Amino acid sequence: MFDELDKKNVKNTIPLTPFVKGEIPPKTVDIFSEVDKNVKPEALKPIDNNPLSGSGTVIPANDGWLKNKGLILGLMFGGLIIVIGGGYLGLRLMVKNPAAVNMEIKKEEANNPVAPETAVPEVTLPAGEINQPILTQPVDSDQDGLTDEEETVAGTSLNSPDSDQDGLTDREEAKVFSTDPLRADTDDDGYVDGDEIKNGFNPNGPGKLLDINDQMQ
Repeated sequence: MFDELDKKNVKNTIPLTPFVKGEIPPKTVDIFSEVDKNVKPEALKPIDNNPLSGSGTVIPANDGWLKNKGLILGLMFGGLIIVIGGGYLGLRLMVKNPAAVNMEIKKEEANNPVAPETAVPEVTLPAGEINQPILTQPVDSDQDGLTDEEETVAGTSLNSPDSDQDGLTDREEAKVFSTDPLRADTDDDGYVDGDEIKNGFNPNGPGKLLDINDQMQ
């Protein structure tokens, strides 16, 4: 196998041109003569791991807005003028004629005069001198239905509900049966007024008690 390879190599070998004495050999051209031998290829340069290094991608400053600076300022100034002008016109429309408005207000005030406020004096009572209302309630000491004032006028007892002890209260005699509250037997028939009432007789005279009721009706 190696013999076959040697034979192939011999066949593929280009025979050298014999050098003739006296001839000038051809000059060899150096194709790397113009290349700087001190400059290393990028692949052989050391990698700089410092993130603060100046080398790297530099983003150019965006100064496009500076070119349109005049246009932007003009638009801002124009918008400001429009806002101020609109506010002024709106104010003029709201108040068309201040003098006319003042006259209208004066007319309304003349037609509707405002009554002056009257100061109400504040009365302050001294402490301890506030008069409480006195509630007067009739007094009935003996609880017979007649007040003490009525019994004083009639002459009956203020402490006994039955002044003449005839079985009838002073009120029953004075306001119901019209008998004498100071006399036990008003008609002097021998029967006290209370017994006559219980038995249905007239305590003021002859007859039945029913006759008195008919007369009262």
